[in-house]
Amino acid sequence: MISIITPSFNRSYIIDETAQSIFAQSDHRWEWIIVDDGSTDDSWEKIQGYAKKDDRVKAFRRDRGPKGACTCRNIGATKSKGEYLIFLDSDDIIGKDAVANRLAHMASHQNSSTITYFPIVTFEKTINRGFYWDDIEHPVSWLTGLFSMTPPCQGTAPVWKKSDFLSIGGWREDLKVWQDVELHIRAYAKGFRFQATHSLEPDIFLRLSPDSISHVGFHAPEKALSRWDVLEYCTKTFPTSDLSEKEIAALQTMALDVFQNILNIRKYVMARKIIHSLQKCQALEARQLNWMRKALIHHLFRLYKLKRCEDRIQKAKENCFVWLEKRQLCKKQWHGEE
Repeated sequence: MISIITPSFNRSYIIDETAQSIFAQSDHRWEWIIVDDGSTDDSWEKIQGYAKKDDRVKAFRRDRGPKGACTCRNIGATKSKGEYLIFLDSDDIIGKDAVANRLAHMASHQNSSTITYFPIVTFEKTINRGFYWDDIEHPVSWLTGLFSMTPPCQGTAPVWKKSDFLSIGGWREDLKVWQDVELHIRAYAKGFRFQATHSLEPDIFLRLSPDSISHVGFHAPEKALSRWDVLEYCTKTFPTSDLSEKEIAALQTMALDVFQNILNIRKYVMARKIIHSLQKCQALEARQLNWMRKALIHHLFRLYKLKRCEDRIQKAKENCFVWLEKRQLCKKQWHGEE
């Protein structure tokens, strides 16, 4: 049986579409666990209605902190009865054969160190018109994709053995952003490997919502600090001696993005700590660290207001960091059945 875990917060206006896609499954070996995160609309009443309609639906309220989707997902996982888990957000949709596809695949693939992920389509209005999440024409290693923020999948795509998911500690509940990136990096660090099933048609439809966590408050200080937490874990966990050239370049790009984010919110003390930490773990080259020091001075004295200085620091950055430009997510169109 597969347990579908869904965190929910004020999604009364849209969760019916998610529910309909679950109830329409061709294979009935599923349970749907919904954990409400303290909604203030009528979500809880609606969720209870699903549970009354079908005893495979289990409705819970978050009973501990911290508030957030990851806490709800972990609560749902511990309360689940299925051997396998998938995490489905309250505005996303699964195809009618999603459960059947996963159970069939897992029955024939029992390698305990492999986590299978399935193709995703992103959409805005209708699931029949969307874009493939992954860029399979420009494949990269798992870590290269994660470090460069072009991951082959996001948190909805994998099907987890429950025992594997619990063994790595579940979702990190303190992060405000990059939760699925961190989870997949940590799983890799603990010896798990991810395998795609590109031969199947997409059966996960990821809604691009303007109120999603990745869109709201991108430069908020708590999100910037979460990005640094993830980067720090990566630099401490993966010595550059164990990485390929492309993985190193991607990790360095990740460091640059995090550092610039910290500069943008004017956390200059944190910026100095980041430079020191990156120097200590030897994740960056000397010229890259030198650029960061200059960029910090550049921001401290507001030199970016002078075009000549701004052009100079930008040119120096382009000379220091390798850019992985080919790979682009959500660009190839997908058309489903009408």
